[in-house]
Amino acid sequence: MPFFEDKFINIEKLWKNTTVIVFAFGILCLISTSFFLSESHITEKSSSQDGILVMDSLEQGVYNLQIRSDIENNQWVFLEVSAEDENETTLFSLGKELWKESGYDEGYYWAEDDRKLEYDFVLPEGKTSLEIKCVETKSGSAYPFYVHLYKRSGSPLIFLMVGVSSLIISIISILIIYKDSLFNTEEN
Repeated sequence: MPFFEDKFINIEKLWKNTTVIVFAFGILCLISTSFFLSESHITEKSSSQDGILVMDSLEQGVYNLQIRSDIENNQWVFLEVSAEDENETTLFSLGKELWKESGYDEGYYWAEDDRKLEYDFVLPEGKTSLEIKCVETKSGSAYPFYVHLYKRSGSPLIFLMVGVSSLIISIISILIIYKDSLFNTEEN
């Protein structure tokens, strides 16, 4: 006799109950991601005439940076974003070209643009300064840009990964438990 039959443990019932618990846990994790997607608006600023914007004294946390520029037609601007800690150590640096173009091709008007930069980042403990500057433009003069900075409650990535994994495991488990009734093609 197998060990489990002597102890009155029903493996099939245990497996079904565990599957329900793992499925419920997966749903709870996915619901929890919405909490971490909530954000509070920290600041809204515009660049100076020279195309530089510095934000000092940012604290530890998860942030969402959104930059928009009202570039004139057939122009471009290259923006650089960098963050430094209290010791002037660079935490991250990134750059992006924002542009707007339009014209006529074979008699048809077309217009394209990419005038936004969005970036999520995490700042460590301590004070951090964020510098955004207009490095280069087609016209040679700096275009104004507008910055929105949001602080998030946290990162939803781990909850999303665990939630999806739990749902996949529970669905596979359900398919294994009910494989006979789901895939039985024999007629009685």
